[in-house]
Amino acid sequence: MNNELLDKIPSSITDDSTQTNVTNTIPDSLAKNSTNVDVKKYKVNDGDLDDIVKYKAEDSIIYDIPNSTVYLYGNANIIYQEFDMKGGFIKFNWDSSEVYAKATPDSSGELKRIEFKDGSGEYVAYEAKFNFNTKKGKSVGLVTKEMDGFLHGMQVKVIDTNTMYIKGARYTTCDLDDPHFYIELNKAKVIKDKIMVGKPANVVIEGVRTPLFLPFAILPSLKSKGTGLLMPTYGDGQSLGFFVSGLGYYYHINDKMDIQTTADIYTLGSWALHTNFNYKVLYKHAGSLNFDISQQRGGLEFERFNPKRLKAPINFGIRWQMNIDPKRMYNSSFNINVNIASSKTYQYLNSRDPKSVLQSQFSSSINYSKWWPNKPYRLSIATSLSQNTQSKQITLALPQFVFNISRINPFQKKVAATKRKWYENIGFSYDLNARNDISAFDSTFLTKQTLKNMRNSITHNLPISANFLLFKYINFNTSFNYNDDWNFSYINKVFYDTLIQYDASGNKIDTSYNRLVDERKYGFKSYRRFDFSFGLSTNLYGLFPFKKGKLQAIRHRFTPSLSFNFNPDFTKPAWKYMQTVQSDRNGNTIDYSIFGIHQPKNLVQFL
Repeated sequence: MNNELLDKIPSSITDDSTQTNVTNTIPDSLAKNSTNVDVKKYKVNDGDLDDIVKYKAEDSIIYDIPNSTVYLYGNANIIYQEFDMKGGFIKFNWDSSEVYAKATPDSSGELKRIEFKDGSGEYVAYEAKFNFNTKKGKSVGLVTKEMDGFLHGMQVKVIDTNTMYIKGARYTTCDLDDPHFYIELNKAKVIKDKIMVGKPANVVIEGVRTPLFLPFAILPSLKSKGTGLLMPTYGDGQSLGFFVSGLGYYYHINDKMDIQTTADIYTLGSWALHTNFNYKVLYKHAGSLNFDISQQRGGLEFERFNPKRLKAPINFGIRWQMNIDPKRMYNSSFNINVNIASSKTYQYLNSRDPKSVLQSQFSSSINYSKWWPNKPYRLSIATSLSQNTQSKQITLALPQFVFNISRINPFQKKVAATKRKWYENIGFSYDLNARNDISAFDSTFLTKQTLKNMRNSITHNLPISANFLLFKYINFNTSFNYNDDWNFSYINKVFYDTLIQYDASGNKIDTSYNRLVDERKYGFKSYRRFDFSFGLSTNLYGLFPFKKGKLQAIRHRFTPSLSFNFNPDFTKPAWKYMQTVQSDRNGNTIDYSIFGIHQPKNLVQFL
């Protein structure tokens, strides 16, 4: 660069390949080779910039003084406040405060895009222009990251720091330059941190536009509290056809709740819709509610060209979980866990987990428990539902009431004495278990007969025990256990030489001979049982000494014991728990329990 050209360069622009400052004030002189040279004052820009523009380049920097332009080549970089741009070629005009950059080939011949960022995001593009004063700009081939996805724009026009218009917009979660799948918007307007509006909207997979089309789309900001569009996955559902799964939207309502809705669509007509609602109130409660509905059309029986095709069933499932914060409930707890499915085909469209698809057992429960500080009492109430979608059997416990009293010594003094009386060692505990059970197939579950066949029972368990020391050396232990089961139905077996069965309309449906039938009778029956036991034990010690040798003595101990148990035989006729009935045409008889058991001690397992 000759001296004449240097004299025309404003003193605020110096040839420094590492860093150069552009300001809107021009010094009166420029020092060069230790000689002061007079330089005229140049007005850089009518509209002053608020800060210094810094730039650098590794290859070369060329100044076009008449046009007030500087050209940067080779890993160029220009910085103004929060704006930072890097690229192979950058042009800056200090009169208009406008910067322009475009992609250039690298050493391998591949086109390397420019990179720039501002206070709102980071971007890459093939070409970009931006004005530092007006905050307006244009770009071609823009790509920016939005939450968990990427926003592509063929042509982008920036109106201000918050608004931009996009022509040929694409949104995807694929990180490739040419994504495998995306949502295409012909024209879109984006207001940062608020909303994106576009038309029309179409889902594109491997360059093929799908029937998933909307005339327009209105989407809240993808960065606002995580709210935004959920990108789908795609694949082959074999008998169901190709599918697009997980297409939907996530909406952050507030800091206490959010909702997510997604859809699955199959080419052979199957579909599914999933809604997940989560809520949490600090120190109060938290939970989630999921609702799924689907229709499966895969298989020949649902084929649209099959003249004997069946109507595809609509399946649904509900899952609800909720827990009350223990800090809110005084010495108690409450939680809900509901999991209900309409049929075994529900899992096919609502799960990708092989184990979950094969699942046929669903369980639900609602539990409440209460305890009292420094008291031996505890109360729990529970309702449970068990559903088998394979056998279509449903079992409902409505409800189960349990009350416990842990062991107490009623005769023990409140102020402990040095020596306790024998009766202070007498203690007992108590358990009460009441429940109502309904078991039936799903088609007859809510019928009058099913409710009539509900099995009710109340079980009482009262164990009493004590231990004493007799004659200072003998340990005496005794216990008495009392159990009482209250039942509101019982079994009556009847032998029929000829049995004719009729349906609900009175029509004859079956005839059988020499058949033993269980008939359920309704009425109060109590099954009481008890047992008594006691035991005696002590320890005797002895010492056998030796007069000579290293072994001085052998110490030995004897522990004699005596025990007694009394357990009545409740199968005897006097207790009336067992009945006798004819079992075949030869007149043979069998004994049976009216409570549906053979061994009295196993009664609770059947109640």
